[in-house]
Amino acid sequence: MTQVSLTVESVQADRLEELIATESLLVVDYTATWCGPCRVIAPILEQIANAFSDRLTVVKIDFEQSKASAIRHKIRSLPTVLVFKQGKEVARIIGSSAYETYRNTLAQHL
Repeated sequence: MTQVSLTVESVQADRLEELIATESLLVVDYTATWCGPCRVIAPILEQIANAFSDRLTVVKIDFEQSKASAIRHKIRSLPTVLVFKQGKEVARIIGSSAYETYRNTLAQHL
């Protein structure tokens, strides 16, 4: 059986708010093209998206293109990964972390 690799979708701020309201478990990666640590965690979040594709949605949002959204969600450094469960923020991981950190954080909310 071949494993299908999912790509983490980039979304705009208006779509993000819709996903927060409708997805049961949503992982949001605030990122920027100039952010080195953001590039480091990108493949980790792809792994998360693949490993838990049946239980959560992973999206990324460009900080530079969505500053109002970043302000609304109190993003002060990049990368910042937010976890929303049924519309409420339940976790926040700031900075570059290992796969296990993301997996363990998400396991608490699956």
